[in-house]
Amino acid sequence: MVMSNPITKLNNGQTAINSTEFPVIDAHIHLGGRYRTEQYWEKYDLSDVISELRNLGICHVVNLELFTRRHWDFAYERTEPYRDFVSLCAPINFDRINDNDFEEIVRNEMRYYHNKGACGFKVWKNLGLSIRKKNGKLYSLNEQCLKFIWEEAAALNLPIVIHVADPPSFWEPVNANNQRYAELSSNPKWSYCDLEVKYDDLLEQLEKMLQDNPKTTFVVAHMCAAAHNLDFVSKMLSTYDNLYVDIAAVLSEIGSQPSRFERLAIDYSDRIIFGTDYFAGDEFPHAPYYRFLETDDEDFPYTPDGRYTQGAWNISGCKLSEAVLRKIYYENAQRIFNI
Repeated sequence: MVMSNPITKLNNGQTAINSTEFPVIDAHIHLGGRYRTEQYWEKYDLSDVISELRNLGICHVVNLELFTRRHWDFAYERTEPYRDFVSLCAPINFDRINDNDFEEIVRNEMRYYHNKGACGFKVWKNLGLSIRKKNGKLYSLNEQCLKFIWEEAAALNLPIVIHVADPPSFWEPVNANNQRYAELSSNPKWSYCDLEVKYDDLLEQLEKMLQDNPKTTFVVAHMCAAAHNLDFVSKMLSTYDNLYVDIAAVLSEIGSQPSRFERLAIDYSDRIIFGTDYFAGDEFPHAPYYRFLETDDEDFPYTPDGRYTQGAWNISGCKLSEAVLRKIYYENAQRIFNI
């Protein structure tokens, strides 16, 4: 299905921001592109990608990949010449979760990554959505058998970056009433209509995990999986001191409620981290982020080329203060990831 792309006729002020005067740490980036083997390095020139990121005002990136240890070692080696610019999170691999030696394997890998200089650990959304026990039931985020992971991260003083769930629209019927109908029609595998675990179930699991592991720092990606409900995000941030959120891949949602996001950003300026979910080889998404955060422009696209990749609406800017911008752009990530 072709996504509709209506073009606004609203005549309003426009501010072109292709870079920013602030140093920026993009703490949610994928230098592995959309490829999961070593061959992705043949799809683009890494030095060109990094050069362009620098031109966009990026001073450092946190690379989040879902590698096995072999792939992580390869990525570590390939990014070694850019260590002043690239920090790497390391994967928590659940491939052997049902083996008796799973805990020993994961502990050893976490310590290995720590010794190699990893700045944190990444847990993907398959935990909660697709990883199953021997009896066929899904593992929940707050399983007792996984608690050692969160405790080990705390002991190593490294954060857990975790992707929980997906937008709640993905659990709704894929019809014309669904806000993301075109997106889901184009990507039918993203629909969770028939999945036994529901969106609210996953948020309850997340909250229990945060509550049970107060010494572990969690960066819950994509605005705590609730960019559509910033009241909930505010409640979570006020309740759990170990929770941080990033704004990666949710510009369409936070940009549709700029006043509400501005209040959240002011109230929790120490807890919000800049990220874009950029995949190397794709178009750079940073300019609309800068425009949203730094201007009060109205009714502009949330993608650089104007395509509606998530929903058919435009966004408006929230024009944050310089003090808040500095924290979100780089100070918070610098502190959390020890950059």
